[in-house]
Amino acid sequence: RYGHILDEKAFSDIENRVKMLSNNRQFLSILDGKIYKELPIKRDKKMFYVDLAIIKDGFVSIIDFKSSKKFEESHKKQILNYKDILQNSFKSVDCFLLYILKSEVQLLKIS
Repeated sequence: RYGHILDEKAFSDIENRVKMLSNNRQFLSILDGKIYKELPIKRDKKMFYVDLAIIKDGFVSIIDFKSSKKFEESHKKQILNYKDILQNSFKSVDCFLLYILKSEVQLLKIS
């Protein structure tokens, strides 16, 4: 889909980020439960999509993927909005921002 836009360097960067994520123990430890990708949630007739939701025993962990920390405060507001929408449907909602950066993966728990 993006092959005509991305050059070899961009593909290599993406491949490196995927490898870092697939080897990140902290991220992998959260993946215990039923996994939903792009989970649609709604508030006041407006749709939002949670990048990744993991549900187990009435608890949910939500993860929002990011490739830059440039707008970190905005990212926090976004995931806390998702938490606010979901909190009445689950016993507990844990929120994470997952920054998949050029040289590292950072998983930040947001409360």
